[in-house]
Amino acid sequence: MALQIDFIAEARESYSPTVPTVSEAFTPADNTLLVVLIAAEVAASATEYMSISGGSLTWTRRVHKSPRSTSTGGASPILGSAEIWTAYATTSPGSITVTFTPNADVYSYVAQVAIFSGSEGSRLTGQLGAVSTPIGGSSFTDITLGGISPGSYVFATAIDIAQAGIPDYGTGQTANWNTTLQRMWQTTSVTAAGDVRMYMTAPANQSINLCAIEIKAARGGGGAGAWLG
Repeated sequence: MALQIDFIAEARESYSPTVPTVSEAFTPADNTLLVVLIAAEVAASATEYMSISGGSLTWTRRVHKSPRSTSTGGASPILGSAEIWTAYATTSPGSITVTFTPNADVYSYVAQVAIFSGSEGSRLTGQLGAVSTPIGGSSFTDITLGGISPGSYVFATAIDIAQAGIPDYGTGQTANWNTTLQRMWQTTSVTAAGDVRMYMTAPANQSINLCAIEIKAARGGGGAGAWLG
């Protein structure tokens, strides 16, 4: 079967350090990939930021962009962290929730779960990437993942530590935006092998930590969902 997005849960936000939040309940089918997108404001001393649990599944942080700070008009520096986690359910765990637990170095965060069927799953070998834009720069934010396979999706998460304002996103992308905390993804899967660029077109002067992941179609999925590699 071709790769498809089964469900994208409502985002969960917290502005209280160490206070967990819990996703809405959902029921993953057999052979389902779960992806969590996180963006957070964190302390300079932070080295680990979040832990993820739920469904008695094994959760792995796949890609992470370390904190970077900027000063805002004499206020305390704002540091931002972006990360993406995955888990794979070989058999359905039934109705579950996902718990997002910040450590004491996390000031605020937003987390969102996406569920996929027809993915490469526990053998996930898709492309990963992470970038930062210059602090106070005039360029817009983008990340390009190369060698993306037909049938894949690309998801990304970001934090604007400059707090430049509501962003405009690139063609073919859907996004959720919470103050400085952003999640974005393609509206359709890739139809031909090549590079995929996730980007923002406004406002200028953003200072973004951004990371992205390719969600790869299962081998032998057929048609646009076939795995080539």
